[in-house]
Amino acid sequence: MSSERREYFRIQDSVLIKYRVIQNDMQHDVQREVELNRVRIENARAALFGIESDFQEMCEKLKRDQPSTVGVLQILNRKINLLERVISTEGLMPAPTESTQHQSKFISLSGGGLSVCAGNPLALNAKLVIDLILLPSHEPMRIFGRVVNCREIERGEYDIGIEFDEIRDQDRERLIQHVLHRQSEQLRMDKKQHSAASSS
Repeated sequence: MSSERREYFRIQDSVLIKYRVIQNDMQHDVQREVELNRVRIENARAALFGIESDFQEMCEKLKRDQPSTVGVLQILNRKINLLERVISTEGLMPAPTESTQHQSKFISLSGGGLSVCAGNPLALNAKLVIDLILLPSHEPMRIFGRVVNCREIERGEYDIGIEFDEIRDQDRERLIQHVLHRQSEQLRMDKKQHSAASSS
């Protein structure tokens, strides 16, 4: 299946998201800031990966004789991994002068864009910088996009369609895999419910 086709598979999904309008001449500066932060984060992750490998090797040696100790260590390790994700997310966030509050939103999502309900309209073709966190992995990604439609669905509520203009290849692939995984989960759930209804 081509990556172009996979980009357009769409799901309804709960995510953490924030976005803001930027001027055309701001995009380069924002991208440079993000890439510098990303390099620092990836260097830290490389070091953590080496520590994680040593940790898992030691746990394997302890598992037979001290399984309870290993269980406690694994719990602590999961907490540390979660903190690492939080720190990584903060490292990709904008400058302190901006709002850093993500919102939990139920959106329509694909590898090529998204649509989200908002309380304020956005102008067509407005340029956006989008900070998106997929759940439950809590892996952050920053995407540049533009508004392709904005319609009022009820008083004070707008459905905003956003097309992705710039996204790192690895982030796009992660996004597509996330969408495919969610679709597969939904199909299994639908099949299970149908089987249960048929047998009752």
